Amino acid sequence: MGPNSTIEYVYIFSAIALFILIIACVNFMNLSTARSSNRAREVGVRKVLGSSKTHLIFQFLAESILVTIAATGIALFAAIALLPAFNQLAGKDIVVNSHTLAWLLPALLLIVLVVGSAAGSYPAFFLSAFQPIDVLKGKLTAGFKNGGLRSVLVVFQFSISIFLIIGTLVIYKQLHYIQTRDIGYNRNQVLVVQNTFELNNQAQTFKQEIKQMPGVENATLTGFLPTSSAKNTSIFFKDASFDQKKGAVPPNLGS
Repeated sequence: MGPNSTIEYVYIFSAIALFILIIACVNFMNLSTARSSNRAREVGVRKVLGSSKTHLIFQFLAESILVTIAATGIALFAAIALLPAFNQLAGKDIVVNSHTLAWLLPALLLIVLVVGSAAGSYPAFFLSAFQPIDVLKGKLTAGFKNGGLRSVLVVFQFSISIFLIIGTLVIYKQLHYIQTRDIGYNRNQVLVVQNTFELNNQAQTFKQEIKQMPGVENATLTGFLPTSSAKNTSIFFKDASFDQKKGAVPPNLGS
């Protein structure tokens, strides 16, 4: 019955993408700290040889950023490769050209730095805090099993995952209901003519002419469509004989 997409959908899908990105960052933190025993000897040896905690933190952050760069490259090539299939599925004509890359590449660079630093911050500070004497004594995971922050991250990760799963199921049920619900008429046979308020007092005449056309079953005038986000209750006629008591013709004609 007309364009029924809004910018809110973009905001919703952007929020979902952000949640998925946060889950990936938390998962990277948990995996990095879970594998801390494999890096503890390395940290101990580096500290014995004179490496400072600051140098170790920068090393682990750099490793995280490099992993993020690799993941971003794979995601970018996959998106470009799958773009024709997406356009065919969604009925769009989205292309990646030089104008798009002019803002996309700087944005991706900023995202890589932010995500890489955020995902690698906790593992970097955690691993760099190992004491050489504890490593040499074999206490590779001392204090790790009782890590409160890691427990919070795991709970946070699964909470977002459960929220997204429940949201997906609810939206699927709603879309299935909308697609299969019998609304009493064939929506493919409905034509909406917008902005008929421009006809002023000739709108009713226009409606009667439409009803007399072959193939038209019925016609009506309305100021509010089911797919519209706002309705109109104002008077559009310049003719002084029209007022609210006598009735006014709303702006849209459905036939």
